[in-house]
Amino acid sequence: MKKRNGFTLIELIAVIAVLAIIMIIAIPSLTSVLSNREEEENERQIELLISGAEIYASMHSDIYSQIVTTNCYISSKTLFEENIVSYDDYHDKNGNPIDIRIYYDKENHKYITQEGSSTDSECQISA
Repeated sequence: MKKRNGFTLIELIAVIAVLAIIMIIAIPSLTSVLSNREEEENERQIELLISGAEIYASMHSDIYSQIVTTNCYISSKTLFEENIVSYDDYHDKNGNPIDIRIYYDKENHKYITQEGSSTDSECQISA
């Protein structure tokens, strides 16, 4: 009687098929988890910018009075320059700072980020 070492071709194909089925099921789940994680990270960064804008406005009363009465905004670049938020968290793949505008929503009495119009200007510290 011959001693058998190893696996037959059918056994190997069966194992590969089972692994393929597991991967087909697992990959969509993993991609959705990674996508959700990226969205949560973006939301966290926006919340940090808004907190930074609140701190910046509270440090400068003239900025606070401008942002709650006009359509001016606080730029993320200003928050970087004032060392209120870290530059490392808000840059694109090329290392350029991302310019995000933080406005004050007068109806809901809270800071928000949104696209600005060309007529809006950044709030300025009075000299």
